[in-house]
Amino acid sequence: MQKYFNIIRELTPIIFIIVCLLMLLPQTIFIRGYFDVEIRAMILFLWIILILTRSVICKFTFTISEIVWCVFTLLAILGAILNSKDLPLDIIQPITWWIVAIGVVSFVRIAQPNEEFIKKWLKSIVIGEIIISILSLVDFLNIYKLSQIVSSKVQSLGTLQNVQNFGCVIGSYTFGQEMMVGILSVMGIYAINIFYLKKHSYIDYMLYTMAFLIFFPLLIYSNDRDSVLAVVISFILLIIYLMKNKNIHIYAKHICSFVFVLIGLIFILCYFNILQPFIKKVLTAGTSHRSDIWIAVLKHQKDNLFSLNFLFGDGFRYASSQYIFTKSNGLQNFHNFIIDIWARYGFINLVIVLLYILYGLIKSLESTFYYLSVPILTGLLAFDFFSGELITATFRLVPAYMIFYISINIDKDSIF
Repeated sequence: MQKYFNIIRELTPIIFIIVCLLMLLPQTIFIRGYFDVEIRAMILFLWIILILTRSVICKFTFTISEIVWCVFTLLAILGAILNSKDLPLDIIQPITWWIVAIGVVSFVRIAQPNEEFIKKWLKSIVIGEIIISILSLVDFLNIYKLSQIVSSKVQSLGTLQNVQNFGCVIGSYTFGQEMMVGILSVMGIYAINIFYLKKHSYIDYMLYTMAFLIFFPLLIYSNDRDSVLAVVISFILLIIYLMKNKNIHIYAKHICSFVFVLIGLIFILCYFNILQPFIKKVLTAGTSHRSDIWIAVLKHQKDNLFSLNFLFGDGFRYASSQYIFTKSNGLQNFHNFIIDIWARYGFINLVIVLLYILYGLIKSLESTFYYLSVPILTGLLAFDFFSGELITATFRLVPAYMIFYISINIDKDSIF
């Protein structure tokens, strides 16, 4: 048995890359309805393989992330038993999240990823996103309908009128989030090349160009302000690190080239009327009822201090129907990871997760990966402050992406 786990240990980098690529599919091409369940089952299966391998190799030693997510899951299950109105799902969901989070941490413990591997991983994500984007554009532009892969009678998903249909969802928020992940991955590759490898290959330049010309327009077209905010914050922090590093020289020709390309891209986006709707939304959409949701939850929690619901939450499924505003407007997402965790899993779990994230950020500032993890993790936290996907969006890449950038800084050594 040990021999088989040693073989799997050698394959863990490949398994990790495969499972991350699979997590791109349910929110892009294979949107709910066709192959969705099969893909999610495969994702869980691969995470479980990594967890079992970690159990054999690392035995009964534990890191901070493992302790945090085990305690979180136990408290979430306890809260479901005490308060749940949909017991099976409210127990299954935190267990599923535990598999994903511990799967990521297990990979970090087994593989001890360095900059070379992280660059390969990020490249695989960028290439995967490029392929998905091209396929989705083929469907979106009616060159070939992806629904034909399944059946000639199935209508392509298009603008998400029917979530049981098959196809791409260009223009949706979830697709925009995938484009955000693609752009952040490109930033990560660039950061590793600048700060660590000190060089760029021709393939790197090709990825920069393709990503800039494909991901950025599709991100703007999605009108997802949260994702754009994450990209902007990460970009600004990366520029700050570049300017503070005395060993890195940014020449005027580089700045001029970047500005020239950016202005050209903005002109193209305006010409095809892609940028104007996004600007209009930024200026006129306000908080899109986010503030109303947050106020409703905070008021409810204030009126029920130290109740079982306050301490342990109302469960994954039932929480959104507990509040008049979300229930009357048919909303299921709290659009804020702090409010989301508090409402679904309780105040105790909220404190645990916030301390975990804060500790992860502090350790990121001190780590050798600071130039990589701080900009990207900060951008993702800004995104999730207005989106609320951490933990609940189990099969999307964004939460796993966040856990990875925390874990590489705090989980390479066990605490007992």
